[in-house]
Parts: sequence; C-alpha cells; structure tokens
Amino acid sequence: MIDGFYNALQGIGYTHPIHPFWVHVPIGMVAAVFLFGLGAWLLKKPVLAQTARHCSMMAIIFTVPAVLAGLMDWQYFYGGAWLVPIIVKMVLAGLLIAAIGTAALRGLSKSIEIKRLMPLYFFCFLLVLGLGFFGSELVFGKRGSTSPVKNTGAAFAPKGSLTQDGADLFAKRCAFCHLTASRKTKIGPGLRGLYRRKTLPVSHRPVTEDNIRRQLTAPVKNMPSFPELSNQEVRSLIAYMKTI
Repeated sequence: MIDGFYNALQGIGYTHPIHPFWVHVPIGMVAAVFLFGLGAWLLKKPVLAQTARHCSMMAIIFTVPAVLAGLMDWQYFYGGAWLVPIIVKMVLAGLLIAAIGTAALRGLSKSIEIKRLMPLYFFCFLLVLGLGFFGSELVFGKRGSTSPVKNTGAAFAPKGSLTQDGADLFAKRCAFCHLTASRKTKIGPGLRGLYRRKTLPVSHRPVTEDNIRRQLTAPVKNMPSFPELSNQEVRSLIAYMKTI
C-alpha cells in the first residue's frame, strides 16, 4: 500500500519524501508560539499571548499529518531501519507532542499568565531545534555532505539505459543513507569507487555482484533490506555502482 502511494507520486514526477512538506507547518507554529509568547511577556500585549495560544493549537492539528508522513517515509525510504537519528527524532517528537499539547490545554485558560507558560514554550522551541538538527543529519549526514549522483559516470549514460535507470533508482531509494561522491559516512558508508575496492565497506565481503545482491536482501548491521526490488532493478543498481 505504501509502495503504491509513493509509486503514484513518482508517476507524476514527485520523487521526494513527503514528511518535509508537512513538518514545516507544525515547526513554524511552535517557533511562532515561542516568539509571540515572548513578545506578549516583554511588551505586555495580551493580543500576542492570544496569538501564541492559537499557534499552539495549529501546531497540534498539523502534527498529526506530519507524524504520519514521517512514519511512511521511514518505512519506504529507510525500510523501517532503527537508525540512531530516527530513534532520537521519534523521542523528541513524542516529547514535543506532549509539551505542545500541554501548552495548548493550559493556554485555553486565559487566567494563566503568559510568564507561567514561557518555560513550556521555550522547551517546545528547543525540541524543534533538536528535531531540525537530527533531521538534517538524516538528509546531509554528519559532515553536511550531499550525495550528488549526477556527478558520476551516470551523467554520460543515455536516458533509459541500465546505468541511468540505476542512478535514478539510487537517488530514490539509496541516496538518503549513502554518498556516491565520497567515501565518508552519511548514515551508511560512502560508496565512491566501490568497484575499485577489494571488499565491501561493512560486510568486508569481496566486491562482487552476488555479494551486492546479498547485501540488498540480507544486509549486515543497520541497513534495511530491499526484497521488493526486481532482478532488473538490482542489475541497474549494480551497473550504476560500477560507474561511481
């Protein structure tokens, strides 16, 4: 069902995760809660306190689709793998839902002074910063590197070729964890020059087509498996990895 949903999106040209599309709204609302609350406290403006309360309610509403989208992306792009940044994000998200929910409920009582809500608002703001940090680690890695698949030999492959199909598939399913222009670790090891090495970077098995297929279906350590990939898709990935 999830695969069908993402395949439908890719059919209309949308190949990105859907979580970022939704998550910016609750994150923006939480930042607004803190800023409007701070303004209400410092400037003694009750109307700003009311705006902060409204933003906290909007944050709760949009948290629901953001969480669902995040879980779907996790299953589709990461195969449900329990990677450290994902675990941390789940913990921080749980704390944020509890904290902003408490803030919204307490904010319903206008008798509560804004200065009593500010510690809670500030805590929510810190949680948002933490979520942003670990979210960027998932996308860019610890060193802030991206995975530009077009800077490889696949850029010169004809459209529709096995190598180009592999590059497109890699960008959709693998680039979230692996770099192709570097050997540095992102989430998983960088794969630059894979076929010029003697062994695979984690399993230390010889670099052969059979061992790459084995890694995709029965991976070592935290890498998710991809049993749904067809033989043709695996062949295209291997063809592409020979060019990086």
